[in-house]
Amino acid sequence: MLPHLLVRAGQSAVGRGGAAVRRGAHPRPLFESCNLGCDPSSSTPRAHHAQLTATRAFHRSAVGAREWKDLQLESSKSPDGPPQRRRQRPFDAGGRNDRRDNDRRKYWRDGGGPNRPRGDWQSYLSHLEQRATDHVRRFPSDISSALPATLASWHRTTVELIMLLSKAWGRGQRSDPKQLATLVSLADELLGNVLRAKEEGFSDGERGGVRNQRGRKESLSTEVLCQSVALGWSRCDPKLAKDAARKAQRILDRLEGMRSSGEATAKDTTPSSKLCNHVLSCWARSMDADAVSHANKLLERMSNSQGTLARPDTISYNNLLTLYANRGDVDAARKLLRRMERPNHQAPPDVYSYSILMNALQRRFTASSAEDRDAKDLARAEEVLSQMTTRYERSGFRDGTLRPSNVTFGTMISMYAQADRILKKDDQYWKKTRRWKAEVASDRDNAAWGATNAERVLEWMIGLSDRERRSKESGDVPETPMQRDGAFHHDKEVIQPSSFHFVTVMDAYAKAGKGVEGARQCEKLLRRLESLHEKHGYPELQPNPICYGAVIDAWAKADNEYATAEHAESYLDKMEELFLHRKSPNPKEMLSNVVYNLVIDAWSRRSGSDTPERAERVLRRLVDKYELTKSRFLRPDVITYTAVMKTHVNHPDGGRKVLKLLDEMNAQYKEGNVKAQPDSMTLAVAMDACAKSGLTEEAERILWEVDDSKKTNVMFNTILAGYKTEGRGNEAEALLRKMVALSDEAGWKRCSPDGISYALCIEAWGNGKDPNRVSGAMTLLDEVIDLHKKRDGPVSIDSIFIAAALCLAESDYPDREHRILDLFVKMEDIGCEPSVVSFNILIKACGKADGDEMAKMDALWIATSAFDSLAEAGLKADSITYVGMMHAVINLMDDTKEKVDTLQAFFRRCCDDGCLNEWILDILAGALPEEHQFSYVTGLSQKKGTPKLKSLPAGWRRRSSEDRARSEDR
Repeated sequence: MLPHLLVRAGQSAVGRGGAAVRRGAHPRPLFESCNLGCDPSSSTPRAHHAQLTATRAFHRSAVGAREWKDLQLESSKSPDGPPQRRRQRPFDAGGRNDRRDNDRRKYWRDGGGPNRPRGDWQSYLSHLEQRATDHVRRFPSDISSALPATLASWHRTTVELIMLLSKAWGRGQRSDPKQLATLVSLADELLGNVLRAKEEGFSDGERGGVRNQRGRKESLSTEVLCQSVALGWSRCDPKLAKDAARKAQRILDRLEGMRSSGEATAKDTTPSSKLCNHVLSCWARSMDADAVSHANKLLERMSNSQGTLARPDTISYNNLLTLYANRGDVDAARKLLRRMERPNHQAPPDVYSYSILMNALQRRFTASSAEDRDAKDLARAEEVLSQMTTRYERSGFRDGTLRPSNVTFGTMISMYAQADRILKKDDQYWKKTRRWKAEVASDRDNAAWGATNAERVLEWMIGLSDRERRSKESGDVPETPMQRDGAFHHDKEVIQPSSFHFVTVMDAYAKAGKGVEGARQCEKLLRRLESLHEKHGYPELQPNPICYGAVIDAWAKADNEYATAEHAESYLDKMEELFLHRKSPNPKEMLSNVVYNLVIDAWSRRSGSDTPERAERVLRRLVDKYELTKSRFLRPDVITYTAVMKTHVNHPDGGRKVLKLLDEMNAQYKEGNVKAQPDSMTLAVAMDACAKSGLTEEAERILWEVDDSKKTNVMFNTILAGYKTEGRGNEAEALLRKMVALSDEAGWKRCSPDGISYALCIEAWGNGKDPNRVSGAMTLLDEVIDLHKKRDGPVSIDSIFIAAALCLAESDYPDREHRILDLFVKMEDIGCEPSVVSFNILIKACGKADGDEMAKMDALWIATSAFDSLAEAGLKADSITYVGMMHAVINLMDDTKEKVDTLQAFFRRCCDDGCLNEWILDILAGALPEEHQFSYVTGLSQKKGTPKLKSLPAGWRRRSSEDRARSEDR
């Protein structure tokens, strides 16, 4: 028991005017520190008086004075602060205090200040938990036979313990969720004993009060105690405290029963709106299946109450809105809000009411599953926002409860900013683009439709802010006081757009796929933000590094041209001028390595001989800036080095340069830069660079230096890709067996081979010179088919069949086209649908057929049948399909007239399908040397050479593949 509790307990013997012990809020009993041998657990008034007398005598002595100073010094590090020499009642209950003492008590009451170590707070809570547990056990078993003084002492200690426990769930405290649930449960048990004592007729008499954070005195009535415990239940994790709502409801019901029976004064036991709202908040967060029913019943009881319960207010209805939103019942939330909007409703909606509904619509609109999304939620959310802003404007900008906040507009902007991405996902899932677009908007064909509408909402917010500001400056809106949290403030707030809203819109443009146009739009928004900040001077509008980073990101993703990457780097120069030497407690206001990483990413997206040099130059620039400023935000991290490594992947000497960067990363990590430690992605990129530059052994070395628990199939696939390039089928299959062993025998499932692993291994066999390469590839294919039938193999095996078909197509087997047809039969047997790539490989193999005339006609018939089967399979021929058919007709037909007629038919179908490319024109020009033949087949003239694709109708090439190199690879 704390010394100040003993003071309260012994006041009847010593008197209020007598000398009192110098007490404090130290969690350890003072008598233990003074070593007087007194029993602090004694609970009788006589024992308290004896302890007080002994303590006063001890402090008068010289030894006691020294002990007191030692205690003061020791307890200065405690979570409750040093003891105070002046006499104070528990929780500042009574007495005038100067401002300095009030500030000091508030400082320690709020948790010991911002720099207090977390461990001290947890120790304090553990000590408090033990005290509360011990005190629960000391509750008198028979209240009627207990002495009144004993009950009074117990009651005062219980009240103080409940209020001390309530610090754990006070505003701004971050307690461990499990410990918080335990502390609230203890407070609930203490409160239950208090209510039991009052039900049996105990009267605690005149009680003191507590001073809140503003110094105003509040009485510690039974209802206030119930408020504190109910608030604690509302802040518990519903997964840990599953019955929190029912326990909070039990407190309310018990207090209401006492009020109805007249067992206590109305002031002491009448449930207030705060208590009822805390209980409703518990139901709003509860996972109970009957939460909606219980919350509606409570709200109905409050509405029909005859003085036993407080009337519901806006917060009460907002809790019910939150409950509907958490359950995903958006329709019920909309109905409730419409009910609140009715004239003369007892609880009109405020900005939080509208925000809750908008958040519910946003959660449903951005749901991960396409089946759970509703495209119309965009329009519904904007309608809700429009209703709120309209009501606010009609009030003459006077009703501050309806003023849209930054969060309200931010929700709407965020929904539109994500609309483009969600549309793409929905199209991929439903494949019903027209229906989706019709539900969203008629002009949804614009790639940046979501970003454009996000900008429109931002301009709406800016215009509303300007109108409100002009109205206030003209004096039309008086500064009326608003009551918030029990105190009056002047309503000087205005709608203020912030840099966060601009960043959200800029990020939407950067990811919308608009290229240079989107990047320029981001620049326009940045200039708009700078002008608004210069005009109004609001700190929320000050452009920060994140704003400039969004513009850099947009230029990085604009296109593959050098000019756009250089433009992105020019913004880095400007940022260094603005933010390099800026000091701020907010990391978002300081220059960091993020923007350097974006510029490096811009260069990694460009193809050219000097892109690695440009990217590494940015890296050295970042290192120099760190050495200059020693800012921890400017140290290169794993993302920085990985982005630079990506620029070296497809370059001849990229492997060796990547190995140097990897050594630099390890050196940085040893020097204390923990964020520079290579991760699995970094190692995979390094291995890829080594494998593509002929350093497969180095890539293997990196792989085997990685711990088995951190290996992934991506790393193994990188090595397999190197084996594929070198045609090393035996080594590839051996590595595949190691992957299977690590996955099945050692249990490292991340090493399990996937479809890419098997496809690369089969291609490694096909690219090799081993005479048994085809049999090796077919053996692996049969193994994959067996695994697929057992549902223990890769999910997608289409790429594996394609690899096997390529192996056969490139082989010297005389009947390879027939063997590829056998693969199609196997695909149908296991339910695998062939793709257009599979048909293209078959047509390509047919075009390479040789032998007698009968064999050629057979191969041509297979190619033609494959081409005609595309439509039956629901597939469309592409440019590669027509290239293969042109080769097949040219190589397999001997009759010139028939060949020309067939080429003319395929050329016309190619143009109708929009698949014409320059490769097809070059093939025809080489196969038809006479000008009249080329003109007959294509209808084009060769007088000025082979026609250029750009000079032909756009409809002929609308689906063409313009990259010949990629076409050959396919």
